[in-house]
Amino acid sequence: MVVECNLKWKGVWAVETRTKEVLNADEAAEFLGVNPYTIRQKARSGEMPGRKVGKEWRFSRQALLEWLAGGDVRRAHNEHHTPV
Repeated sequence: MVVECNLKWKGVWAVETRTKEVLNADEAAEFLGVNPYTIRQKARSGEMPGRKVGKEWRFSRQALLEWLAGGDVRRAHNEHHTPV
């Protein structure tokens, strides 16, 4: 996910783009090209790194990339998430 911010500095407008590091289930699904239901199901079962915060799932973009590359889910999860 890329976040665009319109900034005005000394009367000049600029667009800043940043990669979003923490994704919700819908954003993670879009990032990976799958259904959000699949994302939540895999996170719930521990197959995919993610953390439930309140009623919503959150995913580290970097942990998802490592998981996709074949890394260990538990290691990716622990390196990119701190206990809530």
